[in-house]
Amino acid sequence: MNLNFTNNLKYRTLYLLKILFLISFLVSSCTKNSPESPLIVLPPVVDGLRLANLEANMILVNGDTFTMGSTPEQLISNGDRFTRTKNDTPFTQKVTLSSYKICRFEVTQQLWQDVMSNNPSYFQDSNNGVFYGENLQRPVENVVWDSIQVFITKLNKLTGKKYRLPTEAEWEFAARGGSITTYKYFYSGGDSLNLVAWNGKNAYDSTHTVGTKLANALGIYDMSGNVWEFCNDLSSNYSKVPITNPQGGSTGSNRIIRGCGWGSFFGIYGAYRVSFRLDWPEGNEPDSGLGFRLCLSN
Repeated sequence: MNLNFTNNLKYRTLYLLKILFLISFLVSSCTKNSPESPLIVLPPVVDGLRLANLEANMILVNGDTFTMGSTPEQLISNGDRFTRTKNDTPFTQKVTLSSYKICRFEVTQQLWQDVMSNNPSYFQDSNNGVFYGENLQRPVENVVWDSIQVFITKLNKLTGKKYRLPTEAEWEFAARGGSITTYKYFYSGGDSLNLVAWNGKNAYDSTHTVGTKLANALGIYDMSGNVWEFCNDLSSNYSKVPITNPQGGSTGSNRIIRGCGWGSFFGIYGAYRVSFRLDWPEGNEPDSGLGFRLCLSN
């Protein structure tokens, strides 16, 4: 037996054990010092979002009561204070929601193509001399309100289910992590924008494969960043009294969009907050930064 080899193996083993002990100690220390250790859900290794696995990717969100809107933690990020506007009055509303299901991912180009047999997205293959790659697991974008309604109608006929857009309250409750976590994050899934979102600082003017940033506590991806997402609600001010399962306004043609996208909103990175809301006219032209996510009715 080669003794040198034996000694080297012994020392290497002891060295490795010391490293493992140090890593364990550091992880333990970080966990103890955090206000609440977030549930870190790693990016999934799946066959992507398509018609065949859509229902399997619907996440149950248990109903509860929560405060929606500009809650205190939503007003400060890294020392920057975001100003409420007169259109936010009142700034919050107390909402009670029934249980519902919402998709783990934004609707992908693949899912849209499975249903509609076309792909309207700007970020596909080669466009305007830029090669984006044939990646059908990017979110679908460049869609308008009416085409989304056609998509949902066809999808429901194909599946026999009742898929729909989320209400604004359902969207925000899911983005906050539902009742899974009591720690209130600034963005969906954390306080570090680059870890949870494809945004104006890291997206390089393009969408990206869904589910490649960290998920939130419910295991839902990209509720901050990648593309803006349509909600079903017509724009309206928040209710001054507690409300159950709000459906938005009753008049007008402006829909609420949430989440912000691959390009920041005029450089306002507070737009990636879980509380940030924006009006979008139904008749607007298609936009490469705007897509949607599905809910499933019971």
